[in-house]
Amino acid sequence: MRPVVRLVVAFALLLGSGLSLAGPPAAMAAATAAPTITVRADRWHVDATLAGTDTFVFVVKVAGQPDAYYQDVFSPFVLDPWKYGGLPVTVSARAAGAASHPWAPAVRVDVPPAKPVLTVAADRRHVMATLPMTASFVFSVKSDGLPDYYSSYSTSPFLIDPWKYGGRTVRLGARAEGPATNPWSASVQIEVPAPAPDVPVLSVRPDRRHVHATLPGVTRFVFVVKVTGQPDVYFSNVTAPFVIDQARFGGRSVRVSARAEGPVDNPWAPEIAIDVPPLKLFGIDDAHGPQSTAGADAKQLGITLNRINLVYGESVQSMDAKVALDAGNGLTPLPILVQYGSISQFDLAGWERWAAAVTARYGPGGSFWQGRTDGHLAPTYFEVLNEPYGTWFYPNPEPTAYATFFKRVTTAARAANPATKFLLAAYPHTFKYANGSWSSQSWDVLLRDAPDGAASLGLADGVTVHPYGSYTEARGWPSVRAVHRDFPGHPVWITEIGYRINQIVDGTAVTEQVQAMWLQRTLADFMSWPWAHGYLWFKWADYGADNMWGVVRPDGTHRPSYETYRAFIS
Repeated sequence: MRPVVRLVVAFALLLGSGLSLAGPPAAMAAATAAPTITVRADRWHVDATLAGTDTFVFVVKVAGQPDAYYQDVFSPFVLDPWKYGGLPVTVSARAAGAASHPWAPAVRVDVPPAKPVLTVAADRRHVMATLPMTASFVFSVKSDGLPDYYSSYSTSPFLIDPWKYGGRTVRLGARAEGPATNPWSASVQIEVPAPAPDVPVLSVRPDRRHVHATLPGVTRFVFVVKVTGQPDVYFSNVTAPFVIDQARFGGRSVRVSARAEGPVDNPWAPEIAIDVPPLKLFGIDDAHGPQSTAGADAKQLGITLNRINLVYGESVQSMDAKVALDAGNGLTPLPILVQYGSISQFDLAGWERWAAAVTARYGPGGSFWQGRTDGHLAPTYFEVLNEPYGTWFYPNPEPTAYATFFKRVTTAARAANPATKFLLAAYPHTFKYANGSWSSQSWDVLLRDAPDGAASLGLADGVTVHPYGSYTEARGWPSVRAVHRDFPGHPVWITEIGYRINQIVDGTAVTEQVQAMWLQRTLADFMSWPWAHGYLWFKWADYGADNMWGVVRPDGTHRPSYETYRAFIS
């Protein structure tokens, strides 16, 4: 139930109890007013503001088309350039909740065509392309006397090759990755400065973790990372890109430079300042595919995590094989400790013994890793049950029972291996019971308020969310922010996110190109949230003609989403 609705219910309960109020709660009063709507200068983003209200219903009207309604949307609302680009539309909004909430006066917006807007950085070597709902581009570079150059699956900022174009005038354009008919941006002309001889040119990837150094004829560099108040840290014999260690520098401002490997008097590149994001982990569900043969290809994505199931009662031999398969391909497992059914009927004592045995064997320093050389790949994090709020796995979701289950199981598991950490399943929405009725409050609220809720949260090292569906509606991608609001002291792990080929999302049919575009869009959001620590795409391969979620096709060839994921994190 949405916050506004909960307040209305609470108000009604107070009246029923005989208590009186001088007036309605502020949020309830706000819901009876119309929002204020403003259009941003880019004519793609529309803001709605109303005191006490977080989510809205937006309506977009286009002459000759059915009105399109977007439910439970956080402001700003994005006018999809792929649906409305080049069209005059009218937009209105009301507070989410009751249909009787008043609509704001409609505003007219002449939506720009779906062309990226280019901006040139002060160094005249980096170019940013921006287009809502788009993060992967094709860039073109043209210069008199040279063949035109095209760079596919590129993210912003794009680096104009200083060694090829330095000292020349170039004309640069961009279009969204996908069909060749996607419109090109207006061209920008740039006088690219010539680099200094023997001095590397540095470029930072959008993830703020990878630093590229380029210098003709040089493949290995010395990098230095500087933090105010600490000794400088040098990394020798590095093949670019250099990866900033987030476990060491995450959440800090650093300065990075590089020189060619070799004599110490090789000149250093000018330092670049980077605000390194907190630790970010990337993975995929079922990275080995249906034949358990794709691990090496999955590793090429640049991921570190593979999400696997360890099922209560499963044999040690079976679990050993799963963990060994991951380690053999250089992947760290993210195990889900799982059983389906009624949580209140689970054998808690049996679960305590089993979970303790699992962490003692597979966690850091566990018995499985003794005598092996790949113990650094031991899993630190374990998920505790998969989507316990869903009737598709649990006939009657039980947040109270889950809180007790999590408390007892993680207490036993951590006692067996103190180096392990545990992820609690969050869900910031109401949920359905077996009889078809809906809960009066969200899973998160009921979990938090359970007798063992505080204890379970105290033991949790993070909370998980599976934000499938709409990019704008509350039960879709905004669920990530909602979970953070519910549990602001806990890192958020997106342990499933995906877009199925041929489904309709936000009025758009998901093609292979759209899937890649939305993967990149969610990755960009993930990187911008310091409290979000894990991102795992669902999944490696399709599992049937109606379940085309994979980054690879049934024949094993790569979809654009594979290339987009690889380009972003490698």
